[in-house]
Amino acid sequence: MDIFLTEKVEKCVGKKYTAMSALYPATFKLAISEAVEEIYSKLQPRSILDILFGWLLPGRSTFVNIDRAKEGYIETALIGGAFKLKGKKIRATIYVKDSGNYKEVWIFTKPADNPKDIMSIFEDWIKNRNPLHKKVINIFGEIEELGGYSWEDIAIPLNFRIEIEENLVWPIKYLDKIKNLNINVARGVLLEGERGMGKTTLTKIIGREIKGHGTYIRARPSDIQKLGWDYVFEVAKTLAPSLLCIEDIENLTPSTKTPDIGAFLTDFLDYLDGVKERGDVLILATTNEPDLMDLRVIDRPGRIDRRLRLDPKDKKNFGKEWKMRVLSIHLKNFRLDKNLRIEDIADIISEIPYTGAHIKELVYTAALQALRREGIDGKLDNLILTREDFEKANEILKLQLKIQYSG
Repeated sequence: MDIFLTEKVEKCVGKKYTAMSALYPATFKLAISEAVEEIYSKLQPRSILDILFGWLLPGRSTFVNIDRAKEGYIETALIGGAFKLKGKKIRATIYVKDSGNYKEVWIFTKPADNPKDIMSIFEDWIKNRNPLHKKVINIFGEIEELGGYSWEDIAIPLNFRIEIEENLVWPIKYLDKIKNLNINVARGVLLEGERGMGKTTLTKIIGREIKGHGTYIRARPSDIQKLGWDYVFEVAKTLAPSLLCIEDIENLTPSTKTPDIGAFLTDFLDYLDGVKERGDVLILATTNEPDLMDLRVIDRPGRIDRRLRLDPKDKKNFGKEWKMRVLSIHLKNFRLDKNLRIEDIADIISEIPYTGAHIKELVYTAALQALRREGIDGKLDNLILTREDFEKANEILKLQLKIQYSG
């Protein structure tokens, strides 16, 4: 403790004092700020003697130093004086400061008082009244926007949707029922497959499904590497039931032996296995390259319980019927020639392993072909997409696909 703080504490509570400290993830800065505001509201007015002589006498000083961020929350605070708590007066000094990725809280009281009476206010705000509970946030506690996506905005096989609902949505929306059945709440699902298959959109839909029932926490690999797994799971456990969404997880679980990654990966496995308490935290992870992942993460249930592969080469799940559904989504604002059906378009591309993003581009390219045919200055109300437009668009897209996979 530095000399300045020591002097402040001694002037407020005397040279003999009891101290208590706690470290909280800086993600909870809003809750910590609310706790400081509540404690500050209980600061008692100074007596005439304190006003005149308090600065001279040990154990009589009162002071308030609060620094706020531009967003309004309290960054640092040093408050000393007499506080009325639970019907009694406690003379204390409260000190809040940044400490790396954490917020450090110190409480100093006279030996006869208990600093827990004040620290409990911080604990209550962090655990029970946290403003981030049941919100959609990133790991730093900032609100995230998911857009207006719903199940109608994505073409996904029914069996995939069922797996997602049962393993990610139900354990949060129906937490008590799942627990009463003695089913493990802490589930894990991996969405794998190449780019353009809707994995990111799917994570947003899942986030909207649980919003208001649990906390959705998005954590990028670079952020997790910076903060560490202990930090990430402390946040997720505190805000439980929660869904921890990790995109591109292969960057955190490489199959090759990378320097300094061993202990980091072991920490993650310890949480998956329950060696370290995981709490009611579910994991939704995505990867474009599952072959790069360490097999220990995905080798058995309890770590990753379901692997859902979104593969355009999988004709059973992503064949003609799936392509028709994707086309239906992206053709909502277009008119087709009366002799052209969505099924006909799906037949044109039936043997090509297009992703959802490719099919979206197919529709837009066909629209550009129609626009060129009708003239760019023509009325959009008269724009009709024909088989020829889609056949031309398909040839253009096949060429792009060849370039994409050859380069």
